[in-house]
Amino acid sequence: MNGKSVQVVCVAVGQRYPDLYVERLASMLRRYMPVPFQLTCLTDRPRPLDSTIEQRTLLERRLARPNMRPTTHKLALFDRNFLPFHEFLYLDTSLVIHKDMGPLLEFAFGSPADLVIRRDWTYDCYNSCVMRIRHSDAMQDIYSAFVEGREYPHRNSGDQDFIHAAVRDYGHQERVDLLPEEMIASYHDCKRIARTNRARAYKEIEEAIVVKFYGRQKMHLLVKPTYRAVKVMLRRPHFAFNDGVFWIRELRQRWM
Repeated sequence: MNGKSVQVVCVAVGQRYPDLYVERLASMLRRYMPVPFQLTCLTDRPRPLDSTIEQRTLLERRLARPNMRPTTHKLALFDRNFLPFHEFLYLDTSLVIHKDMGPLLEFAFGSPADLVIRRDWTYDCYNSCVMRIRHSDAMQDIYSAFVEGREYPHRNSGDQDFIHAAVRDYGHQERVDLLPEEMIASYHDCKRIARTNRARAYKEIEEAIVVKFYGRQKMHLLVKPTYRAVKVMLRRPHFAFNDGVFWIRELRQRWM
């Protein structure tokens, strides 16, 4: 990216993840971003974060909808009137960056598309853990559709199903580019693969730039032996050895 500064955005809403996740994201960015960056955290309340992390308050009432997940607040990212910059990289806080971000940045910011996003691992949808958003009329349509009350059939009641459905509804597929799948690995998916092919699972996760954690697999809990024994190993005893130790040493070393 020729040394160009990058705006990076994350979202912290509710109590599901400790503030530690935002701090750790900033730490990993400092290690692996090859260019200067500014991290902005969109939040529902002031948080005791490092002063280098800019905080912006979300207008929660505009994104509240019954039976929708807190991740729905990520739809504010598509409102061109909310953030003071034209394009940016969005990252979930529940992920590990463990390689140079250069190739991902080159692809994402080099694409002419308004939205660069990953395909989901489990069903026909986008996964919004990593996105490069460039504001446009097409991106504004996603935000406007939600605040105006539009609804779509969905598998998960969060932001990514809505993004995927709105893009199709408005015919904006040509404004979307997909990140190379090998750049972002799913911890859950790799752990499942490791049950039968450990070498393949480790190759996939080690070659990725970003490792995404989701569902019950919260990183601050997985590093605790007692939690893994009770909530991971006993849950599926026949996979206990694999599930209880897969990539845990690496997580301790790299999520910091």
